[in-house]
Amino acid sequence: MGIVAGNVNLDALLSREDFEVVSSNDDAPVPQTISSRDLEINAFFYLALRKPDFQRETSEWDAKRVVGLIRTFIDGHLIPAVILWKHKDLLFVIDGSHRLSALIAWVQDDYGDGELSQKFFGHAIPQEQLEFAKKTRELVSKEIGSYKDFVKAAQNPSDFGPDIVAKSRALGSRVLSLQWVRGDAATAEDSFVRINQQAAQITPQELSLIRGRRKPDVMAARAITRRGTGHQYWSGFGDTEQAEIKSLAAEIYALLFEPSISYPIKTVDLPAGGSVYAAPTLKMIHDFVLLAQGTIDEAEDSRGHRTVEFLRRTKRAAELIISNKPSSVGLHRAVYFYSWTGKQQPILFLTMASLIIEHDRNKTLPAFTEARGELEAFIILT
Repeated sequence: MGIVAGNVNLDALLSREDFEVVSSNDDAPVPQTISSRDLEINAFFYLALRKPDFQRETSEWDAKRVVGLIRTFIDGHLIPAVILWKHKDLLFVIDGSHRLSALIAWVQDDYGDGELSQKFFGHAIPQEQLEFAKKTRELVSKEIGSYKDFVKAAQNPSDFGPDIVAKSRALGSRVLSLQWVRGDAATAEDSFVRINQQAAQITPQELSLIRGRRKPDVMAARAITRRGTGHQYWSGFGDTEQAEIKSLAAEIYALLFEPSISYPIKTVDLPAGGSVYAAPTLKMIHDFVLLAQGTIDEAEDSRGHRTVEFLRRTKRAAELIISNKPSSVGLHRAVYFYSWTGKQQPILFLTMASLIIEHDRNKTLPAFTEARGELEAFIILT
């Protein structure tokens, strides 16, 4: 199997915030365009930018698409306007977070491994993400050049070739168009859902992850996929609950996503959950959390106790299925969760998780153990 093209994780470059954040009022006029200077790390405009706290992770673009967007901006070609909503002194990105983040990545030289990303992910960035970041930076350097070089070329043209000098001078007139949503927080949230459904159909489960961002199952799933790092959806809880959420999430992450997967596959020592950056991962983990809990809890979690309980149950389920503990059935990841193509299959993982959890609840695990040998022989031979 060849190397799989990986997506670049730019989630750290725009901070998340709740739409209902309280801040001082500011009714100043809004800009209609921004330049690359507005995206530098100390620029006032950049410091005011936020993503809604329920927005999908900004990790759906690969290196070529990031490079393509940067080149389009430098060449002055059309880029669809970024849609923002102004809430007092903060500017929320309603549509265009990947476009904006790709430009920020170039300006700040952070493709998922820079200063902001390291801080955001608690200096515990998976090797897979580091490799994707390195690949992207190398491709940008080869096909475009770094933003720092563009700045230097504009300041000291005699030290650079005519092509980069000309492009650096043109960069001063390159702008990104902005459009603005008018209305309150509810209007902004509805606009986000409507716009994103037009771009890529939002499934009912994805919508539940957006709308239910304060529910224990959703917070537990997001905490696991980010190893307890990244945006702290649980920041409003007490210190004890926050610490336990981070600790449990990191333990479950280790059970599901370590060792990190790398391609081409040369070992059967594979992570049960596959790649944490695969598109279906959050949905798979959310389903697993619900399986472990056994019931759907529609109420929001205001104190964190229920989120902790969801994580405890999920950890126990993961230990039952794939750990080395004496009480675990210790399913072999390559046998049970991967297809013959070498790809992890969420449906296989969830099916086996459902089966083992149900046997455990019904006290019938010995029945599975008795049939296990024949089942594994069938899976391997077919």
